[in-house]
Amino acid sequence: IREEFRTSSGPSDSGGNPPSVTIHTWLEHFNKQKPRSFEKAIALVDAKNWISHMEKIFDVMGSTGTAEEQAKNF
Repeated sequence: IREEFRTSSGPSDSGGNPPSVTIHTWLEHFNKQKPRSFEKAIALVDAKNWISHMEKIFDVMGSTGTAEEQAKNF
């Protein structure tokens, strides 16, 4: 995801860097990860599993490195 942001085509700033990521762009990429929705938990493990799933998505989206390094976190 970060690689997509870094290499996205579009206008650059005066330093030649890609434009900064907006919340809309971030949410678009977040939703591509297909986060599970949470409605209720019958057992505590259900809630823990959902939290773990969300943390993995955030780790991947916030980590640096190659796509392979990011995938190791997932």
